[in-house]
Amino acid sequence: DPQAASHSYKKALTAMDNDAEREGVLLRLANLQRDQAEQRLEEGQNAQGEIDLALAQYLNLLDIANRSIRPEVLYQLARTYSLSSQSLEAQYALNMLIAEFPASKYAVEARFRIAEFDYLQANYAAALENYSYVVSNSASVY
Repeated sequence: DPQAASHSYKKALTAMDNDAEREGVLLRLANLQRDQAEQRLEEGQNAQGEIDLALAQYLNLLDIANRSIRPEVLYQLARTYSLSSQSLEAQYALNMLIAEFPASKYAVEARFRIAEFDYLQANYAAALENYSYVVSNSASVY
């Protein structure tokens, strides 16, 4: 049950004084919020409130997170922007991810998602470049 898990994480958060542990819990809370939004969307319900809350949590994490979780925060931020059709914001987060963490485990997926955005915008040269990168580097990820 996501709500029970969220409640447990919030309760545990109050007792933590280790910054890295707190950031991990805050990331998990934001991910749970995003998961709830995805579930509501799959059920045909409005999920803008959950999306907005998850976005706020990810943006807050970007301000405080150490470098070790920042790639995941950027990737999940982009996913959440996509849930509410905020393509430009999603692309921006993915581009930040690639620029700051080109060797991240999220980099190939980020390039693929950017290629998809490029293709939909008829920016075929950029799409081809990003798809080529994905094909060339996907063996290291998958």
